[in-house]
Amino acid sequence: MEPISSNFLYHQITSAYKANQPKAQESSLTKKQEAPSMGQMIGKMVQEVDSLQKKADNTVQEFALGKKDILEVSMTINKADIGLKLAVEVRNKALEAYQEIMKTTI
Repeated sequence: MEPISSNFLYHQITSAYKANQPKAQESSLTKKQEAPSMGQMIGKMVQEVDSLQKKADNTVQEFALGKKDILEVSMTINKADIGLKLAVEVRNKALEAYQEIMKTTI
């Protein structure tokens, strides 16, 4: 089983940043690389959460058929729950930031 990552968003941002860093052999002037947009990163996070939810559903179905044990079912459901909670918190923070920006006067 994969370990649960409590710093999913941080990991996504740092891995995207590292992937877009120029290599030692490549000149940053000759090859411009674009960082992924916030929308792309959130889209990837939503896909990950959806994948965890589907995996949890499949594990519950396999448990009902006697193919999985209760420990594996519990771990899979907890991973999906933590992923969903993280996604909701990211959404809440983004919404708070948007509302704060809308309050500012120019």
